[in-house]
Amino acid sequence: MKTSKRRSKKPFSLIPEKRLLELYKSMLECRQLRQHARVATPPLADEALNSGVLLHLDKNDLLAAAEAALPLRYLKGENLSHLLKSAAPDSRCGIHPLPMAKSSSAEQLYLAAGLAMAQKKHLNGRATVVFLAGENCFGKEWDAALRFIVEQKLGLIIVCDGAAKNSRSGSGPKEEPGSRSSAKGLPPVLQVDRGDCIGVYRVAQEAVTHAREYSRSTIIRAFGPREIGAIDPHASLDPIQRMEQYLASKAIRPAAAKTKNLEAFTRKIKQLAPR
Repeated sequence: MKTSKRRSKKPFSLIPEKRLLELYKSMLECRQLRQHARVATPPLADEALNSGVLLHLDKNDLLAAAEAALPLRYLKGENLSHLLKSAAPDSRCGIHPLPMAKSSSAEQLYLAAGLAMAQKKHLNGRATVVFLAGENCFGKEWDAALRFIVEQKLGLIIVCDGAAKNSRSGSGPKEEPGSRSSAKGLPPVLQVDRGDCIGVYRVAQEAVTHAREYSRSTIIRAFGPREIGAIDPHASLDPIQRMEQYLASKAIRPAAAKTKNLEAFTRKIKQLAPR
């Protein structure tokens, strides 16, 4: 009798391999853009949070973000040449700046709500993403803004990077998630480790689906990995290294393409950047 050789199968993943590699590539490119801009610490989001959220969006979705957020603008589809030469985002790509330093988080949320309302009037079934500093996302004005977007049935995805810091709750993942916040007339809260690109991607997928199909808003509250005890305290906190470890666990080894992609992208930045 002939014995058939069993082919070794790759570990199962709900996210297709092509998409996993797209996430990894976008994280590498976001880091290159940060290094080009000489940003040591991102003001709102790191590579995992940027890529995990924005790779769900298309040209008809909207992004409200700070003017200097180069990785966010790039991932939303802005032309790299325009990105490197202009401080103002290209509104044709659905990117709208927020006055981060001159207004409260509640006021910024109302501005994002206005974008979502205009979007809904002309093109329903779309999503609007807004990135905010999580430490300022609390208080009566904040809750009032949240109730407004729920009443208006807006498809907003509110990415709050970090815990709200106030005298009552302190800092940390204490906000009520899921149905409990919905019962209070507030959007559901999905908590995620901001350094885990796969976790962010899955949470954002749910939020984008709610926005597009049901015109419902969702808060994504992104915490540091140690803040929520998501990883071994001795493990790497670098989101790119964590992504590489995840890919390896799925028998995907993109090391050969990593250097090639980084070198090509770096050359492109140097060619397009103003001198």
